[in-house]
Amino acid sequence: MKYKAINEISHFSYHDAEITSFTIKEHTMHWIVDDINATTENSQNNLVEDMRILGCIIEFENFQVDEIIFSGYSQFDQNNTLIRSVPARSADVTEFAAILDETMKSQCRITDITVLPKASDGRHRISIGLDGPVGYFDLDISYKTFVAQWDEYSGKSWYEEDRWKNRV
Repeated sequence: MKYKAINEISHFSYHDAEITSFTIKEHTMHWIVDDINATTENSQNNLVEDMRILGCIIEFENFQVDEIIFSGYSQFDQNNTLIRSVPARSADVTEFAAILDETMKSQCRITDITVLPKASDGRHRISIGLDGPVGYFDLDISYKTFVAQWDEYSGKSWYEEDRWKNRV
């Protein structure tokens, strides 16, 4: 791979990024991601704008799942009368493998990644918003090393286009 960014998770923009491949092998979570953006802060982006990447290989080395939280929601009718309310719920540890297995069977979108305070052992921690085959959930993980690799940029990020920059 031509480009390689290590532990620069905050130097990418993930909004609308799509995980096209998701595997776990030997304590490493592997993703192939389309529509991820290398920000200008990224050590591998020497350009003046955030740049779009297709086929970015991302690895979370020595990772573990800390928590999976399914989002709650409320549904209202046209008169703003509550029809249904589903509270957020944390998955039981015994469900983690099945949830990840089902998520790996299909593509899913990253809605956001939030960097959390480091664990007491110094490991990095993040919360990843995922929308996929099992619904919307936050995947909270800890890991030792984040590695992103790609071969080329596929143009500037959509939000760098003038038609989007000029919107208030």
